[in-house]
Amino acid sequence: MEGASIRNKIDFAPGENHIALRYPNKCFYVPEVFHMAPTDGKVIPLFISDINKSRSILEVYGSKGFDKYINKFIMINNYPIKKVKITGKVIGEKFKDYSDWGERNPKNYVLVTVDDFSGDKTLNIEVKVKEALYLSAGLMFNTSYGKIVEVVGVVNDLSSKRELLAEYISIIGNNDELDLEIESWKEKLEFRKSILSSPWIYEPPKMAYTPMTYTEPKLLRKDYDRKKFKQNLGIIDVDNDNDFIPSIFREDSMLLRQPLRSCHNVIDLTDPTEEDENPEINKEFDVNREFEVEEIDEGVISDSEVQILEVNQVHSRGSNTGVTLQAIEEFQLTLEFIVWMLKYGQSPFKLADIYNYSKVKHLIENSAHLKLLSGPLDPNSQQNIRDTKHEIFHSIRHLLHIKYRLIDVSRNQDVNPHNLYQLTDHLRYCLNILKLHKINEDRTTVLNIESYLGIFKIHSNNLIGDVHYRLINGIIDWILTNEFNDRKDWEYDSKVIEWSYIG
Repeated sequence: MEGASIRNKIDFAPGENHIALRYPNKCFYVPEVFHMAPTDGKVIPLFISDINKSRSILEVYGSKGFDKYINKFIMINNYPIKKVKITGKVIGEKFKDYSDWGERNPKNYVLVTVDDFSGDKTLNIEVKVKEALYLSAGLMFNTSYGKIVEVVGVVNDLSSKRELLAEYISIIGNNDELDLEIESWKEKLEFRKSILSSPWIYEPPKMAYTPMTYTEPKLLRKDYDRKKFKQNLGIIDVDNDNDFIPSIFREDSMLLRQPLRSCHNVIDLTDPTEEDENPEINKEFDVNREFEVEEIDEGVISDSEVQILEVNQVHSRGSNTGVTLQAIEEFQLTLEFIVWMLKYGQSPFKLADIYNYSKVKHLIENSAHLKLLSGPLDPNSQQNIRDTKHEIFHSIRHLLHIKYRLIDVSRNQDVNPHNLYQLTDHLRYCLNILKLHKINEDRTTVLNIESYLGIFKIHSNNLIGDVHYRLINGIIDWILTNEFNDRKDWEYDSKVIEWSYIG
């Protein structure tokens, strides 16, 4: 009878597509609207008891929630939660070693038992921490008992218990620091009171009724020109010749130089009837017309000049725009950009200053010749070489600016490498810590680059973009060689991507 009573209190909300399951006091919404929850994309401070008592996604949604289940979502009240934060005391450790023949295996991990000061030993949780992350936090196996740690990670929903997979861990205090315990409880209670204690209510947007109408499509300019072109010149249908019709790709703040002779194939997609009314504008197109294209001044660029905001990349017949820089050339050029900025210091500078740097200029010129040799253009043409050099230069600048977010470039082409300097300062600090551990305590601590990138992004609020670990290694190598002057005292393990000071 009790089961029947429960079934009578819930329903599947027929006609409400955003509701998966409805109780009298709350609704569980379909996984497709999880991104609208107030907990989405946030690190949620929780008690360990909250995690252990949370509901499994599969328990609520069945097979429909499997995708969210494998992505480590849990349900508290009716809130979907992925990333959680706990604070507690280390009361136990277990080490799992996969190493073979004395070499450290990146699969090694430490299983840390954490108690969040609740006093109930049955409400502890085990935290799975990769060995590299464990060591980089300053923790040592068998010496961490009693330390107060803060852990951020996702919950692994096992059959009989919950386990936390750590993405970040740090020591925030030692045993018997009551103020830390109080602050931890205060943060969790405030979040529970403000968010989790009341059910999440999602209101779908109201859809306005719009009567169905049919509008005759306008004749586009490209269709008009194609029709006129066929009538006047008797050319065969160009619909089957895909190479004849140029395609235009807009790349954010990226300058890609193309041969000037391809510019006449670019047309505006406008209604020809609007232009026919003005005979001065609607003139016959002259294929011999010259186009002026703004170029980079390889000398000093004044602030008063018109600068490039965004440029179209034009693909046309015979052009070889699909050819990109080889990975090794791109990495070498990017690293030379970074090295120049690190040497230059924090004084303001222009893009032209990097462009005129001898090493960068030499690498760009070699890459331009190599690229032109692989295409149909004349590799001896000075015009083609100059355009290709500019294209290569701006592709690297775009990489540093948009993808890696290491620099900012203003409309006047002023460069601000603040993020690069902040990253370098933090790397310099970490390397000093490794060195001091070895010198003062005779303890070898490692810096795992992959773990470091994840930790740095969390602490800096995603200051940088998707920087490849090889660039981080390049910056570290430059610091050790040019600032510390002790590169020979450091060891890099390429198998696990780790640096260590060997003295």
